[in-house]
Amino acid sequence: MATSLYRLGRLAFRRRRLFLALWIVVLAAVGVGAVNSPGTSLAAGRGQLRGGRGR
Repeated sequence: MATSLYRLGRLAFRRRRLFLALWIVVLAAVGVGAVNSPGTSLAAGRGQLRGGRGR
């Protein structure tokens, strides 16, 4: 386990720009998913703004 984590850390350091870009993409996808998921207050507010019931 320690060897695997060491290798992952070494790879992340060597390719830090790629890893940063991947983290940004993952965080953006999670944010978009959270905003668009039904049943959230954001989705309800969006529905009310459009004239729907929202829930």
